[in-house]
Amino acid sequence: MKKYFVAICIVFVLDSTILFAFDNGFVLGLKANFSGSITDPHISKEDTKTMGADYLKGGVGFIVTGELDLTYIFDAKKYFNRADIKKFGGLGLGFYIGVGQGFSGQESGIPEASVFVNVYFTPVIHFGTSLKTYLASNRFILGCSLGGRLIADPTPTYDMYNSNPDLLKDIDGTGTMIVTKDMMKKMNPLGFTFKGFMEYVQPVMSTTELVLGAYTSYCVYKPGYVSMPEALAKTAKESVGFDANNTKLKSFFLNSFDFGLTLGINFKVNP
Repeated sequence: MKKYFVAICIVFVLDSTILFAFDNGFVLGLKANFSGSITDPHISKEDTKTMGADYLKGGVGFIVTGELDLTYIFDAKKYFNRADIKKFGGLGLGFYIGVGQGFSGQESGIPEASVFVNVYFTPVIHFGTSLKTYLASNRFILGCSLGGRLIADPTPTYDMYNSNPDLLKDIDGTGTMIVTKDMMKKMNPLGFTFKGFMEYVQPVMSTTELVLGAYTSYCVYKPGYVSMPEALAKTAKESVGFDANNTKLKSFFLNSFDFGLTLGINFKVNP
């Protein structure tokens, strides 16, 4: 009982700081993003036929990323001449960098058989800038960001299987794809990301607050070439003459739509 009493007393002592979120200055955030990722490929019929397939579809995966965010809050009182910040508290300009996983799921094939390939990249580097609107005494944040996504993994892992093992032999299993130095020079590793998010912050100390958020993002990525597991690349070359390492697909986009939750903690840099 004494422990509970002491904890309650501490809460009442800190009550004046707990009521208010950060209102101005620099804020450093550490966040973990838990995402569902939907691959959204786009390719012309001519390039699809070049690959030896009748169609190309995307898949669904799960990824986790960590993020470091530095934001400066331009408070509504000082910069917007507002005495009451219960509705609008100000604007924040932020810069972020993150490291985590990447996912690409693809389904392709002909009427007789389909091939499913899921590729997992680690690490993938995210970076960019964000604009945030602070609402409800800075407890709620609505924001958007524009940034880049850089694939920095020369040995991504994959799992692959097909719907007709009798027709497509050896097209299954898991393994590692080796992206050669030549392919790394030819392929484009950079995508562009557009993101929208909302966050709720709960102050716990005068310099610390917890963050719970949700977000959606869309990444536009044009690799130029298709990376395939060795067994699939060999089959494509033998059956239709498609050389994945030396055939550039100008119409090929391997975009992705991500959505998920954010858990994090913010620190006030200049309390």
